[in-house]
Amino acid sequence: MTGLEPSISDEAASPLQWRRVHPATPLVRMWVALVALALFTLREVDELVSGGYREILALAVSWTAWAVLVGVIVVILTGFYISWRCTGYAVDDERIHFKQGVVWRTERTAPLDKVETIDVRRPLAARLIGLSQLRIEVAGGKDSYLELGFLRLADANVLRDELLTAAKLHDRRPEAVTTPEAGIAAEHSSIPVEDALYEPSAVAAQHVLTIPNSRLFAAALLSGEFVTSVGVVIGGVIAVVITGSFATLAGVAALLWGFGGGAVKRFTRNFGFVVTKSDQGLRIGRGLFDHTMQSVPTERIHAIEVRQTVLHRLCQWWQIRATIAGYGEEGDETMLVPVATSDEVLNFLAHFGARWTDEQTIALLVQGMAGDRHQAGDVFQAVPQRARLWDPLGWVRQGHWADDDQVWLRHGRLQRAVSVIELAHCQSASVVQGPLDRKRSLASVEFGLVSGPVSKVLDHLDESVAVDLAERLVAEDRRFRANA
Repeated sequence: MTGLEPSISDEAASPLQWRRVHPATPLVRMWVALVALALFTLREVDELVSGGYREILALAVSWTAWAVLVGVIVVILTGFYISWRCTGYAVDDERIHFKQGVVWRTERTAPLDKVETIDVRRPLAARLIGLSQLRIEVAGGKDSYLELGFLRLADANVLRDELLTAAKLHDRRPEAVTTPEAGIAAEHSSIPVEDALYEPSAVAAQHVLTIPNSRLFAAALLSGEFVTSVGVVIGGVIAVVITGSFATLAGVAALLWGFGGGAVKRFTRNFGFVVTKSDQGLRIGRGLFDHTMQSVPTERIHAIEVRQTVLHRLCQWWQIRATIAGYGEEGDETMLVPVATSDEVLNFLAHFGARWTDEQTIALLVQGMAGDRHQAGDVFQAVPQRARLWDPLGWVRQGHWADDDQVWLRHGRLQRAVSVIELAHCQSASVVQGPLDRKRSLASVEFGLVSGPVSKVLDHLDESVAVDLAERLVAEDRRFRANA
């Protein structure tokens, strides 16, 4: 995705129409260094003040000092100007181009037909002066993305919509994405001001879900990081009481910083969580300090997982994660909903197409979330009882259900989860059988999906069931390619 082309200084000879980023872009990129320089200067001034007014007076009348100060400012401003002049972007019929660099000039290009998603990101420094950055995810690997910025918020929104339209993200699905019918329990209400700023056509956007910050805070308190932090504090207090030494508090502080910081990050990164839907897919806004408006075209979602952690079972809360083309294994982008009630889960998934609103799918989802093999009317095909040895706790829930379009995987007893794999995006299926499984005539099926957090392995099936499921997937893939 990276290529070297004529630099921006040669743009007069280039057929591309280059556009400038915002003039404050170098300032946003270098704000940490500028703050460090300012703090250093303040420290030096403080030492002069503590040394007496005579040195301050001598410095004030020193033309050399003023000349150095002015020279430093001129050098910084000149560097910012040159950096800004050497940074720009262009869009043609096939690619997005982004150039930057003064001494080492680079150009990165992203083919429009490979664009997966485009997010509008607002780091804290950029947010303070009304700027935004586009993160363009491109098919091709974990680090295949292009960061374009910084731009005014309105310009970033327009450019995002322009690129999404050019890439035709919502039209490149094997089957057309259908709009949920009027019967969906969706809430049509006005969009908060913060999100209206991100959505040029905010009036036409459909509100999907808003998670109260109070619930996000409670979910952070029920996270593994916070519980571990509490355990570390209690352990540290006990250690001090027993040993009578406060030396152990240094280790406790380090552990508390690590685990407690994780709980704080969990809250701040999802602060103000809101989901809307436009004609180009779902848009998820979140973040207290660094705000992100994530675009999630539903046709790029290859698998979905609804899961419930052990602590969230106390409040009957659920999470929704997804394997999305263009994203990796983990990250904020793959967590579509951090904490939601079961009704909110059903409402959210209803916006992924008409199938998610029919009675059979809703029944499957309910059974996958809370059912097990002993439940009356359970439609999931359970693993054989001889698999109990390998999974003594989870075997009661473990099972699968499949049709021509999807495979549903139900697993986990303490931490419940149900995964839905779209067969249209599945490239292959492998039957895996270790020596212990072979003795008990068991096998596992691994589905060939893009990298993502959703489980794509169905463990401990009957050997014949595993082979049939893999062969069925291959046959469906051939049928799909023949009709494509």
